[in-house]
Amino acid sequence: MRADQFELDAALAEDHWWWVARRAILARVMDRLIGPGTDRRVLEVGCSTGSNLPMLRRYGRVRAIEAHRPAVDCCRRRHPTIPVVHGRIPDPLDGRFDVICLFDVLEHIADDRRALDWIDEHLAPGGTLFLTVPAFAFLWSRHDELAHHHRRYTMRTLLPLVRERFDLRFASYFNTHLFPAIAAVRLAARLLRRPGGDADKAFGGRGPINGVLRAVFAAERWWLPAIRLPFGVSILVAAAKRSAD
Repeated sequence: MRADQFELDAALAEDHWWWVARRAILARVMDRLIGPGTDRRVLEVGCSTGSNLPMLRRYGRVRAIEAHRPAVDCCRRRHPTIPVVHGRIPDPLDGRFDVICLFDVLEHIADDRRALDWIDEHLAPGGTLFLTVPAFAFLWSRHDELAHHHRRYTMRTLLPLVRERFDLRFASYFNTHLFPAIAAVRLAARLLRRPGGDADKAFGGRGPINGVLRAVFAAERWWLPAIRLPFGVSILVAAAKRSAD
């Protein structure tokens, strides 16, 4: 990702409907599946500019690893009490973690199987992985290219990879309420050969429309994880480290 993308992320992440609603959904699912706690060791892999780190403190003692130096510097300025390491999968880390989070990170990694092996190596016994990825190749846009994504997933392509190493606890599509509108915009942009990119990412981030989109997207937290949504712009997975037996 380009350095200016991190600056855009930091500017948008506090108020933009996509980031705010996604954090609300993630917190709801994590509350239901593991509950708040102070004794856990929590790791976010690929924390970008750190917008999730305050939320993750609800679940334990947080550390993070980030591959891009400008993002690491931004995290350290914004959250000076949270340790953020400059590195990437497959760099080794000291110790194991009770919770590992990869929020829209796996699609950036060429060898996703090796990435999941690394997570397994760094999860403590009984530990939980929380994973989100973008869904459906037909939603591919200029933003995916600018962000250096290797792929978008479906349940059929993602869950077998997860089940090779972990016991699946929960899996659902999400960002379902807005899926028809987002799909229409992406497909129209492709047909019209409009570049999208940063504008695609920042859409609706100001004014009344930001509040409307945030409310529509965040409302999915009332359904998850009680039900599994059949389609969406993204996929959310929770999985447990498999016991030695």
